[in-house]
Amino acid sequence: MEIKKILVPVMGHLRRSRPLEAAALLSKTLHAHIETLYVKPDLTEALRYATGREPTAWMDERMDAFTQEVETMAAGAHTAFVGWAKRHGITLEEFMKSPRPGPTCAWRHFTGTPLAAVARLGRFCDLIVLERPSPPAAVQTDVVCAALFGASRPVFLVPPEPPHELGSAGLVGWNGSQEAMRAMTSALPLLARMQRVVVLTIGAPEGDDPGDDRELLDYLACHGVVAERMRMAADGRPAGERLLHEAAAIGAGLLVMGGFTHSRFREAVLGGATRYVLQAAALPVLLSH
Repeated sequence: MEIKKILVPVMGHLRRSRPLEAAALLSKTLHAHIETLYVKPDLTEALRYATGREPTAWMDERMDAFTQEVETMAAGAHTAFVGWAKRHGITLEEFMKSPRPGPTCAWRHFTGTPLAAVARLGRFCDLIVLERPSPPAAVQTDVVCAALFGASRPVFLVPPEPPHELGSAGLVGWNGSQEAMRAMTSALPLLARMQRVVVLTIGAPEGDDPGDDRELLDYLACHGVVAERMRMAADGRPAGERLLHEAAAIGAGLLVMGGFTHSRFREAVLGGATRYVLQAAALPVLLSH
């Protein structure tokens, strides 16, 4: 699949946005359009949630001041966004059916929560760029889940230090699952631009068949990806830790893997590769479910 439309949800002052910096790199690499979605809080709903009751006259008196503060912040964020686009040479242009060649971007508002924004509008994009959750940021993890499960779209997770380039090597975590296949398929436009791609299986996971290796490599070759197949025995360490270790060993600039191939409940209680990578990855990760 091609990646033509990238969604980047943003909030706050937007003085520094790691997802936007990563989206600029992706947009230039793929000649894709960036849909920047500024999420503004619904103040009435926020007050109702915080107090457990309907807004009172006392709250109404202060609503105008709260609203003005939100609008001022949004205006400042838009100014920062325009400056970001200018610095990166990305054209401000509303997305149309046939956008002109070259990286473009647009700005739009959404009133509500990041979870609602991603679940509702993320499905109309090819890729959602999000910041990698930093413990104990459960809300950020919920937004990632909203993208994977609510919008059913692949997610590009940005590490604490956003990349300046994707690098020449990529690692694909492969366990034969549908989630791993979807992640690999979503990443094809990026993997095809890399000089080295390693498809790694750790242990003998359910659903993986060594007899399919030739089919797997042939499929990648059809999309311009010349890949190496690697298998490693399980050694007791968590799969997520092993994936990150091997990614660092080959100098990978991107890790591709299925997200939550076990149930979210099982991963939350027992841990899992996705949970580990969400907490510890120092490189960009493309996840799909």
